[in-house]
Amino acid sequence: MSRSRLSPLVVAAVVVTTPYALLKLSWLAGGRVGIVQDDFGGGLAMWGLNAATLAMDLTLVALVAALSGERGRRLPAWIVLPPAWVATGLLLPVVVAVTVALPQGTLTATDADSPLRGWVFATVYSSLAAQAVVLAVAFVAHVRSRWAGHWSRLSGTAIVATWCGSSIIASWSAYALVLTVLPVDLEPGGPAATYAVGLVGGLVLAVLGMRIADHRLRSAVNHDDPRRSDPGAPRRLGTR
Repeated sequence: MSRSRLSPLVVAAVVVTTPYALLKLSWLAGGRVGIVQDDFGGGLAMWGLNAATLAMDLTLVALVAALSGERGRRLPAWIVLPPAWVATGLLLPVVVAVTVALPQGTLTATDADSPLRGWVFATVYSSLAAQAVVLAVAFVAHVRSRWAGHWSRLSGTAIVATWCGSSIIASWSAYALVLTVLPVDLEPGGPAATYAVGLVGGLVLAVLGMRIADHRLRSAVNHDDPRRSDPGAPRRLGTR
């Protein structure tokens, strides 16, 4: 009887998420590692925010497992695509920030008012950036194996641009809106209405992009052979 082996991408996902997860677990348990200010990080709202981000971190591992496995190709698209879309919006800006900060040596730089030590920022952002790379590899491989040949280069570029743009706008607007509404020590600045408009705009852009992708995939699949349509393709997002 053969043993099932973990995909190298899943192993990589576990490795790169571990530093972030351990730090969050420490804070949830009441630890103060890496925290400079005594009044920072306390309260139920901050505990809930740490719990939510830890859950998202663990969800990424599950998502990579689903995307990199053979069974993942049989999952409905409405299970695979939304979490990948949210992760794209949250992690892509982190990759850009880390890419800019590393050559300048500012990844661990903090000011006198920072509530956290510099190594915390380095740990968190490096972990998140590595997670983004692993997820991107898994997601691209999944899309190419599942829907290869259905997009032209032009339409594929437009879909990717819409996907990334809408996810960044919606995800970070939602995150800033949560920080604005909740009584936490992290204030993004600006009125909540601005973030609400950004969230709605990102969602609308995403829906339009998915409708374009849905039409493109449906046309391509039906043109090739209706009997070979993928039961998990976006054209069936609204079905069981």
